[in-house]
Amino acid sequence: MNTLAEPLAPPTTPLQPLREWDLAVQGMTCASCASRVERALRKVPGVGSASVNLSTETARVTTSDGSAGVAPLLFAVVKAGYQARLQADDQAALPANTAPGWPLWLAGALALPLVLPLAEVLVGDLVLVRPGERVPVDGEVIEGTSEVNQSLITGESPVPRSSGDHVTGGAVNGDGLLLLRTRAVDAESTLSRIVRL
Repeated sequence: MNTLAEPLAPPTTPLQPLREWDLAVQGMTCASCASRVERALRKVPGVGSASVNLSTETARVTTSDGSAGVAPLLFAVVKAGYQARLQADDQAALPANTAPGWPLWLAGALALPLVLPLAEVLVGDLVLVRPGERVPVDGEVIEGTSEVNQSLITGESPVPRSSGDHVTGGAVNGDGLLLLRTRAVDAESTLSRIVRL
């Protein structure tokens, strides 16, 4: 049996364009903290490099353009125990479906002080709620999955919540990390409207 085989060409993967993100990171007190943040960022899928500067409290992260965006980077920093937000210079480069002036503030409602005081959170702002924390605003889940205990408001105990679902301020987050887009604050929140009845 005589067969001819063509040599196989090595597989080629087109290089994806790179995107740089500049993050403000708060809560680091030593070189070990900066290393912890750097390691957490490098573990995020799509990250090519991460460099953290302790003295300026910043991180520069290079990702492939096809990666999930900035939210997983911010999640990673918060999971490592620090606070993070997108630097003002990078906010102009966010996707078109993002509201103008989109500040992304990530910190737990109870365990970590908010980077932006809760009184300054506006409708459209994004807030991260860590496991076990009280939901600080009425909002829509943008990323994450968790069970939320809304018994204070509706009498329902743990209700599954994921992308697109509504959560009510005052509810207690279960064991998942939730990124929320604020839908109501202060006097317009569900809890405030109930109190006025």
